[in-house]
Amino acid sequence: MYEYIKGINSGIGKDFVVIECNGIGYKIFTSNTTMSDFSNSVEEIKAYTHLVVREDDIFICGFSTYEELEIFRLLISVSGVGVKVALSILSSFNYMYLISLILDSDSKALTGAPGIGKKTAERMILELKDKMKKIYGKRIQVENSSEVSIDKDNFNDAVSALVQLGYSKGEAVKAIKEFDGDSTDIEQLVRFALLKLSRY
Repeated sequence: MYEYIKGINSGIGKDFVVIECNGIGYKIFTSNTTMSDFSNSVEEIKAYTHLVVREDDIFICGFSTYEELEIFRLLISVSGVGVKVALSILSSFNYMYLISLILDSDSKALTGAPGIGKKTAERMILELKDKMKKIYGKRIQVENSSEVSIDKDNFNDAVSALVQLGYSKGEAVKAIKEFDGDSTDIEQLVRFALLKLSRY
């Protein structure tokens, strides 16, 4: 029904943003990543949206990029993964990192998202791996070939350290993904991320 909603940033809640457009305030449920993107804008913002229709409720989910919306739609297509769980996953992992976890069949890392147990993680991999490989495989290869690789264990340890400091997993992953050096020093990764997060 709605491709996107564009308007004034009228407020950010715990798990939603409000966009005012032509005198109407649209409450849009979203991920931590999108809220972080929108928090940097005090004026006009644009959310790519998905309308959720239930017997007892109608609401809108939306994201700052069309790519994140695509991943959201893939997630809710998985048996047992509803809207709330999908948003929780996208709040825990940057969507590009999430794609890499599924392509790598890393069910253990996926269970780091609230509401995701081992069986659900394995089901996500089973149902989405081939789809994501077809859609995003070449893109991941190109991006990985142009970026310095960070050891996955170091990446996860640095994310955990930032979460303990009070940041969300989404914020932590986004900051660490911007690291452009080659390091096995977790402290260096954390320091870099803290510097980036202080500027968001």
